[in-house]
Amino acid sequence: MTLRDEAWSSLLEQTVMTPKFKLTDLPFKESERHTVRRCLRQAEEFGWLERTSEHSAIWRAGPKAKMLLNLSEEKLRLADE
Repeated sequence: MTLRDEAWSSLLEQTVMTPKFKLTDLPFKESERHTVRRCLRQAEEFGWLERTSEHSAIWRAGPKAKMLLNLSEEKLRLADE
């Protein structure tokens, strides 16, 4: 499995566990974070994640995640806080 595959898998799993998270919450080394950041931005482009601003460090469940990942009402509320 490539690092990008692992990053996508981790970011989707993290979104289900805690629909609001930071890059440092994901299980990657500092040397891998550039690739993980690219995956986070790509997930944002596809609607899986969103941020309140372009420079925000907090990633939230996006419209596609909210629709397809079967998040609980509480997790949906937390993502929107």
